Amino acid sequence: MICIIDIGISNIYNVCNALKYIGKNFEVSNDSKKIQNSELIILPGVGSFGYGIESLKKHKIYELLKNLKGDQKIIGICLGMQLLFEKSEESKNQFGLGIIKGNVLKLPKKNDNTLIPNIGWRKTLY
Repeated sequence: MICIIDIGISNIYNVCNALKYIGKNFEVSNDSKKIQNSELIILPGVGSFGYGIESLKKHKIYELLKNLKGDQKIIGICLGMQLLFEKSEESKNQFGLGIIKGNVLKLPKKNDNTLIPNIGWRKTLY
């Protein structure tokens, strides 16, 4: 089963539509038992790193995700992807889930009228 985590900080509508389109069964939940019993977890999110981590803790999902079973897979979308890292420059006093080693860095400001926040495709630093 696929579980889309809903902690009130994301637009899950598009994720649900994409899964329906490809014929996948899924559930939208913030219930830890349903998340634990899922083969695939999708963590979407919109907003700041610190608020995202606090929302995971408020819903008692933070520790559950930090300690996923080896056979469980997780996909982070937008902020959800950032939350999988250890830290973020955006919220220096918050620790992420640490599933992915490394830090989320701010996009460097250039003098070429590049818009921040980044919307669209850009070359990365690495």
